Amino acid sequence: MILEKYALPNLIKEYFNNKDRIAAYFKNQPVQHYKQKGKCSDEDGVLGLGIGVFMLLFLITLALWITAVYMLVINWNNLEDWAKIIGILGILTSVGPVVTIIIVLVGKKKGKKN
Repeated sequence: MILEKYALPNLIKEYFNNKDRIAAYFKNQPVQHYKQKGKCSDEDGVLGLGIGVFMLLFLITLALWITAVYMLVINWNNLEDWAKIIGILGILTSVGPVVTIIIVLVGKKKGKKN
C-alpha cells in the first residue's frame, strides 16, 4: 500500500540507508548515481523521490507524529475511552498522526452541566 511506503518507520529506515547520499546532497557534493534531470527513478532518489523532496516529506511526517504524541499525552485525562484507543492505534499505523490529531480534537469529554 502506498501509505505504508511513506509511513514514519519506513522513512526512518530509508533515511539511515541513504544517510551518506543525503549528507552529500546537502553539502553540495556530487552524489553518486544521482541525476537531477526530469523524473527520479528508485536508483536516483530515495523511495522514488528526489533527495530534497524526501527530506521535506520526512520532516513533515516526523513533525506530525511528534505533534500527535504530544496532543495525545497532554489531553489523555480529557479523552473518552474510545478516543484513547483510536489515538494509540493511530500513532502506531501508517496514517496515524493525522488520525490521532483529529481524534484528540473531537474526542474530548464534554464538561458536565449542573
